[in-house]
This record gives sequence, structure tokens and C-alpha cells, in this order.
Amino acid sequence: MVHGLFFPVHAAVATSEFVLAAKAVSATGVHLATGTLLTALPPVVALSVGVFFGAQVGAHLSSYLHGAWIMRALAVSLGFIGVRFLLVGV
Repeated sequence: MVHGLFFPVHAAVATSEFVLAAKAVSATGVHLATGTLLTALPPVVALSVGVFFGAQVGAHLSSYLHGAWIMRALAVSLGFIGVRFLLVGV
């Protein structure tokens, strides 16, 4: 979105987070309907609490960061994920 559509980085991040939140709600509904979410309830609750507070901290910190630094942090994060996929397997 940043390079192709020339969105500001902060707007692109907010848009992506909104889409991810909608997908997460949809997936949670599917898992609730099939009953698979209830078998892993403690880790799901812990992850949900961490995501909630982490999102607040990230939103606050992003107001202090220039868009280029956000892009660099995303690139480094994706690089680590890629290396992990190569080492562990998908």
C-alpha cells in the first residue's frame, strides 16, 4: 500500500490492522462454531490479553516513529519470520 498506492505508512498500518482484526473475528467465529476453540481456551485468553495490550503500546509508540522506521521494523520482523520458516519448516 505504501509503495504501490502511495499511502502514508501510518494509514497503511491502520488499514492492515483493521483487515487483520476482521479476519481474526471471522476465524474465531468459525472455531467457536466447530468447538475447536474451547479445547485451547487458556492459551487463547492469554494471547488475547497480550495482543490487546501490545496493540495499545504499539499504537502509542507509532506516533513517535517516522514511517521509514516502521517500514524497517516490519522488514526485519518479516526477515526473522522467513528465517524461522526456513529452519523449522512451514
